[in-house]
Amino acid sequence: MEFLWGATASSTAARPTSGMRECDTTKTTPESNSKRREIGDLAVWTLSSAKQGNGVDQIRDNNTNTFWQSDGQQPHFINISFLKKMKVSEICMYLDFKTDESYTPQKIQISVQNSFGQLQEV
Repeated sequence: MEFLWGATASSTAARPTSGMRECDTTKTTPESNSKRREIGDLAVWTLSSAKQGNGVDQIRDNNTNTFWQSDGQQPHFINISFLKKMKVSEICMYLDFKTDESYTPQKIQISVQNSFGQLQEV
């Protein structure tokens, strides 16, 4: 699975689209849900680039005060590779326009790949 961050210097926050729900922005830690099973630890995470101290560990630490900061040309992406086929039913991202302003992604593309073939946007 690959997340393509379409812009690092955009001025509009990503908004939920049909079928997505708005997150509670008053919380600083993502809320767990007994119906969910976090499978990110079963994957290998790579980034297009990252500034030192703002990489994969900061994406995955469940702390909204830490973050990934890219350090290269666009497009910026997060690649999440599972060693075996996995069913992914939900992806949660925390975006904070008040804090990030122009660094909030303007476009987020989610693509999947079931084999070594082409990525398919979902």
